[in-house]
Amino acid sequence: MIVTLRLFAVLRELAGTDTLTVEVATPATVAAVQAVAIARYPALAPWVPHLRHAVNGAWADLADPVQAGDEIALLPPRQRRLTESWNRNRRSPVPALQFRAFTERKEPWLL
Repeated sequence: MIVTLRLFAVLRELAGTDTLTVEVATPATVAAVQAVAIARYPALAPWVPHLRHAVNGAWADLADPVQAGDEIALLPPRQRRLTESWNRNRRSPVPALQFRAFTERKEPWLL
């Protein structure tokens, strides 16, 4: 059976395409479709533990069945969430007194 596989964000960049036509044996699951994609594009393999899946626009698990003509999406984690977390931690203010105390130390290992 033939299904369409959609790749997004970094997966699209690694594969060099956003859409794949995949042939899998019947009955098939989301996991089987993902396995074909990984076999075709091994660079996607490190992302497998972090992926979300959708079948025809609805969230799906790896064990969910797929039918001929379905559109399966492989979605990496949202980069924005990771970036926001990093920025929030980076921007946490250091109280001025703590900063001044740290910079005024005369310890030789700091020089």
